[in-house]
Amino acid sequence: MDGEEIVYHRMFQNIDLTKNDITKYESLRNEIGISPLPNLTLTNTLKFSYQLKNVEELSFGLNFSYANFRTNITYYLKQKLANQSNQICSIWYDRTCVETTTNFLRVKASQDFSYFTLYADFGYDFSKKYLRDWNITISKDIRCFGIGLKFANEITPILTTQGSRAVTNRYISLE
Repeated sequence: MDGEEIVYHRMFQNIDLTKNDITKYESLRNEIGISPLPNLTLTNTLKFSYQLKNVEELSFGLNFSYANFRTNITYYLKQKLANQSNQICSIWYDRTCVETTTNFLRVKASQDFSYFTLYADFGYDFSKKYLRDWNITISKDIRCFGIGLKFANEITPILTTQGSRAVTNRYISLE
């Protein structure tokens, strides 16, 4: 495979030597990746918190390319402390902690048709059960210059004095 990385495993952790309790250990990060085919890569990242004694973050990724087609699929979970109390929300049992746990899927794909390239991207939030954002872009690159027409939908949270609300932005842009 011409010196390409087929399998990798990385594990690392920062330790604050100025502290003497459990807080000196930052989360342990464990990354594993495999490329069983030249055009396919699978990745997994896990972060374990010694303070919470639980998995803090977990993500899975898939990258695939064939000829002029490329896709990337990422699934991401992250737990947070509950807002009202010090109760910990588990990424495995988030039914009671929906608003404090990130549970997200992102899918990206592109196809180069030689005359133009078509991009698509969408994100779905499983915790809140809605399509968070999507966009479709048609673009053309000419040497060092490029132009694209983008159709998009984004939901943006807005904080106000009365609390938070979401604003939906639908737009078409020339980029």
